[in-house]
Amino acid sequence: MRKTVNYSLLLFCAAQVCTASAMQALEEQDMSAATAQDGINMGLYFPNGNIAYDSIAVTDKDGIAGSTTHQQAASIVIASDLNASQRGVSLQQANGVASTAPIQVAVDADGNAGEALANINIAMPTDAPLIHINPMAVYLAAGSDSIYQNGSIQPNATKILSIGNKGVDILFKSDETLGFNIQLGHASQGHMFQVSSGSLMCIANNAMCISGGDDDGSDPIKLYDKNGSSIQLGFKLSASNTATGVRLYQHGNFSGVYGDIVNSGVVFGADGTMDKFDVTLSNITLGQAGAQDPSTMNNLKNGSIGNIGMKGIAITDFKTTVKGL
Repeated sequence: MRKTVNYSLLLFCAAQVCTASAMQALEEQDMSAATAQDGINMGLYFPNGNIAYDSIAVTDKDGIAGSTTHQQAASIVIASDLNASQRGVSLQQANGVASTAPIQVAVDADGNAGEALANINIAMPTDAPLIHINPMAVYLAAGSDSIYQNGSIQPNATKILSIGNKGVDILFKSDETLGFNIQLGHASQGHMFQVSSGSLMCIANNAMCISGGDDDGSDPIKLYDKNGSSIQLGFKLSASNTATGVRLYQHGNFSGVYGDIVNSGVVFGADGTMDKFDVTLSNITLGQAGAQDPSTMNNLKNGSIGNIGMKGIAITDFKTTVKGL
């Protein structure tokens, strides 16, 4: 009798637990009723507006295709300056003060007449038209994606590029910060990735975007060879029309910048003609200034080439494909 009663109680309890634990679908309409918002909206805050990283590596494990001698693994590594107080990327207001607003992420989904899609919109902080890339360098590391050993650069890592102590600034119009839309599944916008907002005003090193002045040559971008000699220069890209900037989103006959994944790789492009921009390469020095090599023509010393610039550059139907290593 006791066993019968226990089994009955067990069956009764199991039935009640199963009933109470039944899973139900979470619907957007239910969430909207509770939050007064459709989809999922998130704000991503970063301390002092700084997105920090130590290193980013792209590793090629089989060497250079078709080569009989270069078949060993190696990495191209983007690394923060070990001596920098801040690493990575900073989101700043136009005056250089750290951003206090979040990166906004909105996620939504649609059945789309039987062709479902997920829509993800990412918008940079409204108070952060300035994206500052803090001091960093690019290295080649043999056989490993790590260039650090005991807090210092490993011996077989070779620096091939550095952007200097003042970093690089990317400046947008104050009321048109960068935003982009990603669609997965049936992409009704026609592309997987589409810039939805953002008017570029300037990209430059040596704080030229902030000061509005010319390069004084004090903090150049450097490209190195194995022996430490370098190409040094300042770089500035600026919108020809300061009223509109270089609009990266759809306007008129311009499609806006987009991206797609295809069989041959990742495609980035833009249909139509982009807004015009100006480019300046300043204080260009090849080799070591003042150095002299007796084997060169007339025993000339190295020195500055000077400045090279182009104004009113227009790009039509831009497209490029990035393939795997």
